[in-house]
Amino acid sequence: MELPTKLSEIDLRFSKQKIGIIGAPGIGKSGFLAQNENAFFFDLEGGLNFLPCKKIAIRDWSDAEGVLKLLQKTKEAGKFPYDMIVLDTIDKLIDLAEERTIENAQNYYKKTDINVIGDIPEGKGWDTRRRMISSFIRDLVRLDCAVAFIGHLEIKRVEEEARKYDKSTISIGGKVGGDLLSWPDHTLHIQTQLMGDKLVRTVYTKPTQSREAKSKGGIVPDGWRWTDNDKDNWTKFRSLFK
Repeated sequence: MELPTKLSEIDLRFSKQKIGIIGAPGIGKSGFLAQNENAFFFDLEGGLNFLPCKKIAIRDWSDAEGVLKLLQKTKEAGKFPYDMIVLDTIDKLIDLAEERTIENAQNYYKKTDINVIGDIPEGKGWDTRRRMISSFIRDLVRLDCAVAFIGHLEIKRVEEEARKYDKSTISIGGKVGGDLLSWPDHTLHIQTQLMGDKLVRTVYTKPTQSREAKSKGGIVPDGWRWTDNDKDNWTKFRSLFK
């Protein structure tokens, strides 16, 4: 081991990028990522029926674990065909983790009155769900490909000592929400506006008091207006990386 004497280079390899996309439903978040023909989708909400993409339907936590193991085995065999894994949506993956956590707690405590995660003693349910999501995403990153999640938006009231304000951010709260906001290298916040009969989509990557967004190194331009052609939008995004 030696101490560095030169500045490190910016890592623009696409395989190392962690991406979060948040926005209102039905504005083309999935369609944008589906332009990558080498992407694989965890189809968690069943909303990909009208998109040509590589996907497997996920209906419970066992499905998610099974697909993860299949991806790992394919990677180990040296035949991995994907350069990006997409969780569509992260909200639903968390719901499935919560359902499994409640089921396991009911069996462990031999109680029938555990109906929601907050019923699990000593807050262990929340901690278990957080660990499940963190471990799952960490295993995806180990596949050595880009990993992206699609999430919903929510307007949250932020109250600080000297001020109160509303912030448009990921709909997931608590520690899991905090983990998901800190995890991506690039959080693309898609805002929409109707101009006549045209839906204008703008990508924000700089955070403000009222908006959650980021792009480490300023790689993804802030205020990028998507065209109506998602293929062109994806091509522009992909060209930012090696």
